[in-house]
This record gives sequence, C-alpha cells and structure tokens, in this order.
Amino acid sequence: MDRKTSQNYIFRRFECGLSLDEAAKLCFKSVSDIEKWDEGEPIPPECRRLMRMYSGREICGINDEWDGWRISRGGIITPANEFLDPDRIITGNYLLQLGTREDRAAAHRVLKYSRLIRRNKDRL
Repeated sequence: MDRKTSQNYIFRRFECGLSLDEAAKLCFKSVSDIEKWDEGEPIPPECRRLMRMYSGREICGINDEWDGWRISRGGIITPANEFLDPDRIITGNYLLQLGTREDRAAAHRVLKYSRLIRRNKDRL
C-alpha cells in the first residue's frame, strides 16, 4: 500500500496534523516506527489516543465535569470555547490561592452554579 494513501497516514497527517517527527516525539517512538504505521502497520491504541488528544479531537475525562473540554496545541479549550494556555492556568490558580477564605468560597459557589447551568443547558 502506498504510504500517502494509507488510512494511518491520513489519520496522522490530516486528521491529527502531525508530522513524522511530531508523532514520533509525542508517542515516544522512532520515526521509522511512524513510517511503518503510515505503510499500514497498526498504530498502537495508546498512541492513536495520544494523537487524538494532542490534536484536540478527544479528551479523556475522569468524570462528567470534564465533558466539553478539549486539548489543543499548547493549551486547553473550555466548553465555552475559551483557550487556556499554561500561563493562564497557573496565573488563575495563584490568584485563587491569594484570595481570602471568603473569596475561595465565593469562587467555589460560582463554579458550582456555572456547572449546573451548563448541565441544564446541555439537556435542553
């Protein structure tokens, strides 16, 4: 099978947007391993999942609170389609830590209500 027409090549290159080097680095494999996948050898399920997650096609949530979240290159996309890079996440965390106990309690209540609203919205 021609490498450029294999389903694995199409998945890696066009669906996930990964070069040979990027896929090898992401999956902790050699470039020759990736080339074998492109030629039709099966992609290990854990590598396929990593590639999907990296490209923002899938996120593995531990519980329902992660529904609607996606991983994108360099950050996380919230259900409200907001992009959070590592700096924003760390900054937000530190700001929450600096707040008073009352600030943290209020932030917890706001988060709780926003999740309830989101769940109800999803049901409609």
